Amino acid sequence: MQENHFDTKIILLSSINEVNENFNIESINSIPYKDSWYVNKRYFCHPYYHYSVYGLKKRSGKVGALMMTRVIECNGARTFRIVDYMGDQRLFSGMGNTLAEIMKEMNLEYVDFTPMDLRSNI
Repeated sequence: MQENHFDTKIILLSSINEVNENFNIESINSIPYKDSWYVNKRYFCHPYYHYSVYGLKKRSGKVGALMMTRVIECNGARTFRIVDYMGDQRLFSGMGNTLAEIMKEMNLEYVDFTPMDLRSNI
């Protein structure tokens, strides 16, 4: 039976150590392959961009997915860009309320996301 995710909760993970404490990146079968080294280098140690890494929680309270984001500012407008997603794709379907809260708190105009491998089951 599939679990419904109407209101997915998130936590901000501020380091690769926090990511590894809450989520097993190596258990994800992603193409291209991404591991802890990649996530750390790409999202926590990027020389130019500031990224935020969020853990999406299952109903059990365990992190079931990671969402990597950054805010883009141009001509006074702010956009919340989801640049990567790893893990249980069903959790993304419950992000509506959470994304609306983020948009309000951060004074964002919109959220964008170019899915590379999101299956039709979300």
